[in-house]
Amino acid sequence: MREDRESYSWVKASYVNDAESGNVAVINVMYKLAANDGINLSIVMVYRLTFAAEVMVPLALIYRLIFPY
Repeated sequence: MREDRESYSWVKASYVNDAESGNVAVINVMYKLAANDGINLSIVMVYRLTFAAEVMVPLALIYRLIFPY
């Protein structure tokens, strides 16, 4: 089990932090574009949360299969 966890050691916190910063920047730009087009921001928020759940649930299940403990 230890070898499996070490095989993912290349994912450093700084890489994850950079990716998250990029995601936040893209989300902010998309919100501004949606607001300029006149789309209701509540609807945009619902779509964002739905998409996040659809992406994260399968990833969490796959991660749980790879690392059961």
